[in-house]
Amino acid sequence: MITSTLITSFLLTTPMINDSIKDNSIIENKIQLSFKEIIPKQKDSYNDIFKELNSYKDLKPNWDGYDGRKPSDDIVNTTKNFLEELKNNKISAPEIMISGIGQIAIYWKNRDSYIEVNFDMKDYLSFFYKIDGVVYGEDDLKVDSLPVRLKDALS
Repeated sequence: MITSTLITSFLLTTPMINDSIKDNSIIENKIQLSFKEIIPKQKDSYNDIFKELNSYKDLKPNWDGYDGRKPSDDIVNTTKNFLEELKNNKISAPEIMISGIGQIAIYWKNRDSYIEVNFDMKDYLSFFYKIDGVVYGEDDLKVDSLPVRLKDALS
């Protein structure tokens, strides 16, 4: 599909191809397609996460069908501040999730490890990880900087 579209685009935009080739059945629909539409846009993962976080402010009561509560603005802002710290430390962007009790979590997962950071109150976080079979976690840490053990796990 992409190959024939590329050929069509090339044939339609190339002035050196004579008209008899342009009218060939391969391009009978004469699809106009620019290369901008073909090349996928590079995502800025942190921007995507911030957009999703902002959308949590618009959640209605029972948003999940199970009496779900939206996170407080304090929890959303605490999460944003922590994500800014991650971004400034050049740590790859995590995935994000929300719970029905108004908590926000971010996580990284690959074949051998899992790291999760939870936000359930203003200016505090909890985290745990499992890396190479080692499990470690800490609860209710002040979010004034990256906890050393967490920073080491993310490196």
